[in-house]
Amino acid sequence: MDGDELALTQEFLGIMLGVQRSGITIALGLLQAAAAVDQRRGYVIICDRPGLEAAACGCYGRVQAFTAAVAAQPCGAPCGSSPESSKVAKSPN
Repeated sequence: MDGDELALTQEFLGIMLGVQRSGITIALGLLQAAAAVDQRRGYVIICDRPGLEAAACGCYGRVQAFTAAVAAQPCGAPCGSSPESSKVAKSPN
């Protein structure tokens, strides 16, 4: 993500994450109290990206690297292919 403003409702964010909206309300409230995000109706604004990244689990960096690798694949790459699958040797038949 390049921008700092996400057009997301709490309800949609809860659906994407598979949690109740009340949990999203609590989590965003805590992040807002820490000055990491701000909220507006239908928007979440990132105020402290480095702080959010530092607070995230180690999965964040792995997901970010995988997403960048997938985005760098040329158009026409086979569906379901991943950067790891291109390293697997093909059997000569």
